[in-house]
Amino acid sequence: MKAQSIERKLYLESELKKNQEHMVEFDRIDSLDTHLDELKTKLALLNTRAEDPVFMMGIIDLEGQRAELQAAIKSVESDLSGDLEAKKELECSTAQILSELEGIKIWLFVVSSGFEQITNR
Repeated sequence: MKAQSIERKLYLESELKKNQEHMVEFDRIDSLDTHLDELKTKLALLNTRAEDPVFMMGIIDLEGQRAELQAAIKSVESDLSGDLEAKKELECSTAQILSELEGIKIWLFVVSSGFEQITNR
C-alpha cells in the first residue's frame, strides 16, 4: 500500500511538472500574441499616417522649412547686430528651435523607415 502511495505521489509530481512546463509555454504564446497585436496596431497607425498627406508633407518639406527658418533668423540677427542681449536671446531660441526641428526630422525619418521596413517584409 505504501509503495502505491509513493508511486502515486511521484506520478502526480511528474504530471504537475509537465503542467507547469505547459503553463510556461502558454505564457510565452500569450506574450507573443500580445506582441503581435502591438505590431499590428503600430502597422495600422503607420499605414494611416503614410496615407495622411500632412504627415508625408512633413517628411518631404522639413528641410525646406528649416532652411527658410534659418534664413529668417539670419535676417533678424542682422537687424539686431547692435543689441547683444537680444542677439544672445535670439541665438538661444534659435538653437532650441533648430534642435526641436532636428528631433522632429529624426522622428519622422525613424517612423518612415520603420514603415518601409514593415511594408517590405
